[in-house]
Amino acid sequence: GSCQPGFLMFAGNKCLHVSIGYYLNHSVSWITTWDEARERCMTMSDDIWTSDLAYSINEDTLYQFNDYIANNQTGMRGLVFWVGAFKINTVSQWEWTDGQLVDSMSYVWNAGEPAESSTGTRGVLVPANSHRFYMISQTNTSHAPSFICEAAPKCDRE
Repeated sequence: GSCQPGFLMFAGNKCLHVSIGYYLNHSVSWITTWDEARERCMTMSDDIWTSDLAYSINEDTLYQFNDYIANNQTGMRGLVFWVGAFKINTVSQWEWTDGQLVDSMSYVWNAGEPAESSTGTRGVLVPANSHRFYMISQTNTSHAPSFICEAAPKCDRE
């Protein structure tokens, strides 16, 4: 399988793009909200590929992401990355940008997450012990220096 240019193949044939703009520029203009990050991902769509904030982060993908950062982007080990998980209000469920529900028991979550009472929150990967990343919930007004996009062939998404 191949990925859209600028996207890397991760576990399970997932095509992910890790934004390194902030890492390269250390520019405050790269610190972005979840909505801005999603917009940036969506602008990477083209005739063949649909791109959105990463919507299928699982343990395997997270393991490979940790590996990728540790080996290829060591300067990003302390950064925080938006991913495409969100929860609109207290009664709604956590879901991914593709509409799938986020498993609240998944090991991608940091201990004690997700908080049941959270409202208007978004998923973000944060570095934990020994540069392992885990997902926590952040308010949708928070900012993060980086984000992860995911691309899929349009025929798969229709």
